[in-house]
Amino acid sequence: MIVAIDPGHSGPFEPGAIGPNGTREADITMQAGEMLAEELTQRGISPLLTRTGAIDNDDLSWRAELANENNAAAFISIHCNAAENPAAEGYEIFSSPGQDESDY
Repeated sequence: MIVAIDPGHSGPFEPGAIGPNGTREADITMQAGEMLAEELTQRGISPLLTRTGAIDNDDLSWRAELANENNAAAFISIHCNAAENPAAEGYEIFSSPGQDESDY
């Protein structure tokens, strides 16, 4: 089984959220993506990273195309959203409504 891992954001076009100490979301998502890829590998699942470093391209459609071309069973896009409220926490999950049983 192949699982596509998309470390969100990258490069000068879209660094994502930037923390008060200058930490870039793109850097954190890359680290998280690499850690997830390692964990999947240890469990016998083949990871497919959409990037392994910075990308100088703001067109994101190729990321989904890469997953589809490799018949990925899942596409995990990693982000670290920012909020003005420092107490904010949690996660978001998006799916494709009507596409499969994950909607129910």
